[in-house]
Amino acid sequence: MAKVIVSIPDKDDRRFKAWRKLLTGVDREQKGGYAFEGAWLQPGRKEELEPGSFVLLYDESGSMKHHYARVWLAVVDASGELAPVEDDKGPIRSSGADWALNIRDRVAAALAARDCEGKDNAARYCPFCGSSQCEVEKHESEDGEKVKCLDCGRTALIIIEHEG
Repeated sequence: MAKVIVSIPDKDDRRFKAWRKLLTGVDREQKGGYAFEGAWLQPGRKEELEPGSFVLLYDESGSMKHHYARVWLAVVDASGELAPVEDDKGPIRSSGADWALNIRDRVAAALAARDCEGKDNAARYCPFCGSSQCEVEKHESEDGEKVKCLDCGRTALIIIEHEG
């Protein structure tokens, strides 16, 4: 897919820290911002990104004495705009000291859903890194499959929903 030019939003407040990251994965073993894997993007600059790319935006705002983190997940659309990513709970965003833990699993699920979209037998794709290099085993209850990724080494149980 052809890349589009995206204006990466500048800092909300120049007094405080802000960063942007082009997400490629989520490490569910991490609790803080280190859980979010990918390349750094420079706030206030332009980048060439593929439509469908996820960008995590982090800003701190408030007073000098009492400032807090505000974070949201965006997707690059075909025109190069950033749009909020939503799941069944609404927009994927968080604030405060525990922002990373609040959204880590939702971000991982959104990445996995995006990476599996349109693929045959999506349960065979790693829900953590989106790789197709997975070994699949039947789970004891036969309600799902255990997927062990040969790329990232993580194991997950994929629940298979039965019709009826």
